Amino acid sequence: MTMAGYPAATHEAEGETCASCHADNAALASAHEGALPSSTMPKRLTKTKVDDTLCLACHDQEELAEKTAASTVLADSQGLVENPHALPETENHTAIACSDCHKMHSPETAAETAKAKCLSCHHENVFECNTCHEEM
Repeated sequence: MTMAGYPAATHEAEGETCASCHADNAALASAHEGALPSSTMPKRLTKTKVDDTLCLACHDQEELAEKTAASTVLADSQGLVENPHALPETENHTAIACSDCHKMHSPETAAETAKAKCLSCHHENVFECNTCHEEM
């Protein structure tokens, strides 16, 4: 059961079930053990994982990049703006999962969570590496 206003509710309204995205039924059952409809929803997945390949089975990466090309959600203090769906290809960026920004079971929007994800690595609200302090 999902709650209106949560992104998971949009998927549910389109006929998707929990198992559409959560392929590991044992982990899904474990995560919900003892949960009641009145239970607080967790803000992030801890016992289950949604692989990006499941997201990309329905959502096209190139289309997403085109739709967010003019987005300023990811702007740093220096005026650098990054497209959230076309980040520069780096080792650290390849580890970013769709669910890091798109919290399906939280009322927070991707716009609210994406910048926080960036700032977990890019400190001082600056995205470009080697610009904060000089190399020794």
